[in-house]
Amino acid sequence: MFQQVGGAIARVALGATAYINRDAAYDCFAVSIWIDPGDDLGDEGEDRISEAYGSSYDRLAALKRKYEPHNLFKGNQNFRPNE
Repeated sequence: MFQQVGGAIARVALGATAYINRDAAYDCFAVSIWIDPGDDLGDEGEDRISEAYGSSYDRLAALKRKYEPHNLFKGNQNFRPNE
């Protein structure tokens, strides 16, 4: 999937929110669907998660520790609350 970004996204200061790619013109991501839960992917490792969020990572990890310390929402690329 491709989506155009920029516009209002680009007018917000980089540090104002966790969204890191404010200077990008387009965003691209793959969407896939399967039936067998055993085919699920998603554990890319801690380094990849940190890399994806760039300079926003520490800020997001601190929010996770504060507002979600029991790690209830862990079914995604997860920030662990003890980081």
